Amino acid sequence: MYKWFSFGKLSKWKKQVAIGVLFGLMSIYASDRGFMVVNTVANVRDAAPISAALIFGMPSGVIAGVMGGVYRYFSVYWGAGAYTQIACSLAPILASLIAGLSRKYMFYDTKPSWAYGIATSVVCEVTHMLLIFVTNMDNSSYAFEFVKKATLPMVIGNAIAVTVALVLSKLIEHEKLVLRRKERKEKGEKIAQTFQRRLLICIVIAYCATSALTYVVQSGIAKIETNTAITQGITDVEKSIKETSDKNLLNIAKNVKYDYENHYYKSFEELENKYNITEINVINKKGIVVESSDARFINMDMAKDPQSAEFLCLLNGKTQFVQKYGPIAYNHETYRKYAGMALSNGGFIQVGYDVEHFMNDLNIQILDTIK
Repeated sequence: MYKWFSFGKLSKWKKQVAIGVLFGLMSIYASDRGFMVVNTVANVRDAAPISAALIFGMPSGVIAGVMGGVYRYFSVYWGAGAYTQIACSLAPILASLIAGLSRKYMFYDTKPSWAYGIATSVVCEVTHMLLIFVTNMDNSSYAFEFVKKATLPMVIGNAIAVTVALVLSKLIEHEKLVLRRKERKEKGEKIAQTFQRRLLICIVIAYCATSALTYVVQSGIAKIETNTAITQGITDVEKSIKETSDKNLLNIAKNVKYDYENHYYKSFEELENKYNITEINVINKKGIVVESSDARFINMDMAKDPQSAEFLCLLNGKTQFVQKYGPIAYNHETYRKYAGMALSNGGFIQVGYDVEHFMNDLNIQILDTIK
């Protein structure tokens, strides 16, 4: 094959470097061409280093793999997927090593047939998918989703690309694409002998690696699912408590409004004791506090502070409003929870309770929710 890449009088190693750079540029080009899979571009980046290693030898393949891997690592800065950054950067390098070692020790340092090229590319892509798991153990469920969608198209794509490269190289060299039966038998027996000497070790290593990976992945998925269930449970409880708390305070505000409009009270203090609340305010149509159980708040403009201004929606057609527990407008060191109801003749009435009433309310609601 070198006669087609003579490069003048370059030495064998210089030709390896030149070919490696050429195929490395192909790997770089493939990195930016692909299809979207779970927010990441899947492509045939690994095909170039595999082809270089199988056709020309390990040195050119490794050079191509390193170029493709380094480019993929830094490509996140101009838009490539960061989730598989490490896995996809290591994959072309490992692919070139697998293909190079296969050529040297399994194919006796000769160019393999296209069928063995397909097998080698499949092994390399399976390794690529395993790298995605290994480098994303903290989110193994998402990694599983990615691998499930990306494996088949990436295996097929890279296998086709490697096959085309091997077939073209044989056509250029005027080699037979299909060997005679006797030739296939001799070559198959030769390769089979190599397999048999290492098969047991490979099986043991593969079994141990697969078992370990399965355990880690399943443990990671179980942990994520457990955390998700607990988080969802806490969110549901929080939502239930908030809704119940808001509903209770709105009911109190509704009752206080009824007593106020029908004059069923002697003083605001009586209403506070009756409904176990801390504060009652009456606000006119201009947003000014005209009556209050706390004399300091009378004549306060509700629009002057973001916390109190939220209730001005009751002057614009809204009939009720409840606010989350937080600091009050008059003194940000004091925390209360408020609810308001629009009055029949304009303006609105506002009720609130402090931390003691709020915590007591929460405790009752939490017990009910847990039951």
